[in-house]
Amino acid sequence: MSAYLIGNLAGRLVISVLIVYIIILLFKKLDAAAALKSIKSVWSIIGILVVFLLGLAGGVTTTGL
Repeated sequence: MSAYLIGNLAGRLVISVLIVYIIILLFKKLDAAAALKSIKSVWSIIGILVVFLLGLAGGVTTTGL
């Protein structure tokens, strides 16, 4: 695997975590500590994986790989 591919995957994962964290933060009424505790739940991890895989699928169809 090239450094470009690893960087792309790591970046998508970080952005996926950030998106899910912001959504949880809004549902927790901007309580950062409660949102940080909730990001470790099973449902949050499933949400992160779904957002990550949707981003990969969108990137694959856009680039034509």
